[in-house]
Amino acid sequence: MKGEASAVRRAVLQMLGGAGGAALVLAIGGCSLGPESEAPEAVIPVTDILVGVRIRALHKGRPVEILRTKEGIRARSLLCTHMGCEVRWNQGTQTYNCPCHGGVYNADGAVVAGPPSHALRSVPVWLQDDAVVVGG
Repeated sequence: MKGEASAVRRAVLQMLGGAGGAALVLAIGGCSLGPESEAPEAVIPVTDILVGVRIRALHKGRPVEILRTKEGIRARSLLCTHMGCEVRWNQGTQTYNCPCHGGVYNADGAVVAGPPSHALRSVPVWLQDDAVVVGG
């Protein structure tokens, strides 16, 4: 009986250890510059992209922002160039802010403050029929 209880405890601890490890991997994955998935390009109907409205989409499993202006449509990576955390647009300050290490980028994606040494990366974007295709 005592041996069975020990075996059950070991099995539970191993399972919890595995779950803890999985949780850690998932938590770290939010700030990872690991290999890109082979997912297809993001394709969005052009009518879904209003002038001046920032749209978050996924390209190869990674967050990108699509912005339509009077001049055209552009896309940029939303991954901080410091450690790969997802930056967020702050409408009040007109900046992209990284919640992980305090990186700040201006509206054009150039570094304003914090540890990043490079601007946010541009992502190729083009029109195909009635859709915007993000990729490349």
